[in-house]
Amino acid sequence: MRTVTQVSFVLLLAIFTGVTPTFAQSAEPATSLLAGAGAVNFDLSGTGTTPAFSVRVSQPLGANLVVEGSLLVAKPEQQFGDSTLIVTEAQLQYHWRLDRFSPYVGAGIGAARVSSDFANTDWDPTISFAGGSRVHLTERIGLFGEFRLRGVEWDFVGTTTDVIGGIVVRLGR
Repeated sequence: MRTVTQVSFVLLLAIFTGVTPTFAQSAEPATSLLAGAGAVNFDLSGTGTTPAFSVRVSQPLGANLVVEGSLLVAKPEQQFGDSTLIVTEAQLQYHWRLDRFSPYVGAGIGAARVSSDFANTDWDPTISFAGGSRVHLTERIGLFGEFRLRGVEWDFVGTTTDVIGGIVVRLGR
């Protein structure tokens, strides 16, 4: 867990401080693909931190509003053994466009599936809240870092927190 925390901290530090702008930001937001990795801390029939991978698509709804669809996969070890956590979500996000940085906040809903050989597999609703930033390196490529808190089931029977960082690829012209 300590190593995952240190790697996440270094990644976020690099994203927020170590990048120099190389272009004038486009006035028109565009559809983007995001791929990331990080750590998920979970409290679902056991607790712990495990590596996670995320794939996302974001679509601007205006100058500052973005809708994002995401898929997260992690392999947590729970009290009944190894399992697979799959989370699909949709979030509405507000992005502040500050030169090469785009900090944002968001909230959304989705579904989480925990499966293993030892327990029943089911899909449960999720509610999530996120905060993060994108850093534009070129007109098409950037980096992102994010913290996301997720409640599993409507009454937050379980929770997860994600610290994810990765690459952003802008599609289109």
